[in-house]
Amino acid sequence: MISDKELQRAKWLNSFSNGQKWLEKIGSANTQKIFTDYFKRYCDYTKQTPDQLIALKVQGLQNVGT
Repeated sequence: MISDKELQRAKWLNSFSNGQKWLEKIGSANTQKIFTDYFKRYCDYTKQTPDQLIALKVQGLQNVGT
């Protein structure tokens, strides 16, 4: 059974295009729950959204070549 907290985190992650793509690649439902929980905590800690984290990664990769 999915708790309200888990459902809210899944909805939050699915509200970002990169979050949807990432979640689709995770196999089991149990792994999705665990990863979503920790990823939400990481995003809260960094004060970044999943899309912002991807943009930072892309920017960092572009800066390596300069």
